[in-house]
Amino acid sequence: MMPIKDGFAALQELKADPNLRDVNVIVLSNLSQDDDINKAKVLGADEFIVKSHATLGEVVEKVVSLLAKQKQHER
Repeated sequence: MMPIKDGFAALQELKADPNLRDVNVIVLSNLSQDDDINKAKVLGADEFIVKSHATLGEVVEKVVSLLAKQKQHER
């Protein structure tokens, strides 16, 4: 948990801000319930990684994939 507000609240605020809503978001959390993952996706997360289940290589792969998608979208 983050101090003051949780990640869901932070994500919701980020996506509500017109200047930040297009920022790509990868949630890195130990929450692993389907409800938590779905909530993050509904709030605008591009990816959800469960820390305890992911290797560093998998995290890097998701980041690289998301950056490649963003680069294609910008063309």
